[in-house]
Amino acid sequence: MNNTVTQKLLEFIDASPSPFHAVAEASSRLRAEGASELFDYQDNWNLESGKLYYCIRHATSLLAFKCPDPKSIPRGKGQQKSQGLKTKPDFQIIGAHTDSPCLKLKPRAASQSHGYQQWGVEVYGSPLQNSWLDRDLFLAGKIHLQHGDKSGEALVRLNQFALRIPQLAIHLDRGVNDNGLILNRQKHLTPVLGLQTTSNKPSHSPLEDALAESLINSLKGQPFWKASTIRAALQGGDFSIDLRFYSAEASRLGGLAEEFIYAPRLDNLAMCHAAIEALCNTKSFESHIPLIALFDHEEVGSQSAQGAQSNFLMNTMERISFELGIGRKDFLSVLPSSWILSADMAHAVHPNYSERHEPDHLPFLNQGPVIKYNAGERYATDALGSSLVKKFCKKEKIPFQEFVTRSDLACGTTIGPIISALTGIRAIDVGNPMLSMHSAREMAGSQDHPLMIKLMNSFLSHAASE
Repeated sequence: MNNTVTQKLLEFIDASPSPFHAVAEASSRLRAEGASELFDYQDNWNLESGKLYYCIRHATSLLAFKCPDPKSIPRGKGQQKSQGLKTKPDFQIIGAHTDSPCLKLKPRAASQSHGYQQWGVEVYGSPLQNSWLDRDLFLAGKIHLQHGDKSGEALVRLNQFALRIPQLAIHLDRGVNDNGLILNRQKHLTPVLGLQTTSNKPSHSPLEDALAESLINSLKGQPFWKASTIRAALQGGDFSIDLRFYSAEASRLGGLAEEFIYAPRLDNLAMCHAAIEALCNTKSFESHIPLIALFDHEEVGSQSAQGAQSNFLMNTMERISFELGIGRKDFLSVLPSSWILSADMAHAVHPNYSERHEPDHLPFLNQGPVIKYNAGERYATDALGSSLVKKFCKKEKIPFQEFVTRSDLACGTTIGPIISALTGIRAIDVGNPMLSMHSAREMAGSQDHPLMIKLMNSFLSHAASE
């Protein structure tokens, strides 16, 4: 079994311990394919036929697209008529999210308790909290420095030491195996950094020394940010952090025949990676614009400046249309005929908890992408969208599966319904099956990832009307 593309996924995940790093890795992959970065503040984008472009918002969300031939695009009333296509190009979009449930450091929470050095955390999203206990953890994210009238920021990965959140011994909690583990987010999830020493002061933590070393390496070559300046900013408290824990264990293939993926953040970096690969491999597009949208903050509702509820996607699509000479009226007219494939990981049937699944809709690992449905519009798939995905699967000989949540259980949701409501673009919810969703370490099928890339590539390469 050829797991080359799956191995690339593992490398992408390990290089992306935070949404900041995920977007940096995504943009690096796109640049390797010849992509150019676009900025909101540019007066003109000067798009070229067939070229790959990307745009980043606030370092954690990314949109990328390939430009059709502007000469083949018909003009609206009052504009020069085209001798090319008979219809205006609609958008074929794949949406995913760069964030995953985790534990984030609080801004100023260095403390000492009973001889231990600790730092308080907030719970981001809805992680399986117990999965973060008794596990070697590293820190990663972004640091912003301010020193006088100068400011700077850098991505950091603090992997020179492992941290830990120890669970209470069973001898002190005899009923834990029978009654279940109950964790208080404020009291029980505070990590242990080290032992307290007489030289330690409550206002200072060795963590800041590690930050200084990481920043010195990251900002090397910038004239102002010398080691002394960085340390002065940290010691003076002139810094802000966005740091989160991640599992120190590397991603890997597992199982008797390497049929499984064991990795953190499969939800939803696996779909981000698949979307990037699919776009880079898209060669044929004339009557539509292939685009991928990787948003932050899905795990906390998407309501942010760079989340799926923001204007990032809508503004970018309209800007693309404007640069191609398509007026606002014509741009609005193509939205109802456009589609978004909302790609977020799906629930595989769990062999130990099969009663928690709808018995007639049981997705299995390594049996293909999953089409997701929900009568309450938590997933956006309708009959037409489902037929469209099935058409692409049949065309490419891709097996597919279908999923609905049990009627007596609540259903999660995705960015699909959000984007549909904001834009009028019809959405289809799909994803690869997985186990241990929202755990610090998750599990999926190693054969499903190339199948999803194949489906996404077909979706981006062919207009829905073809």
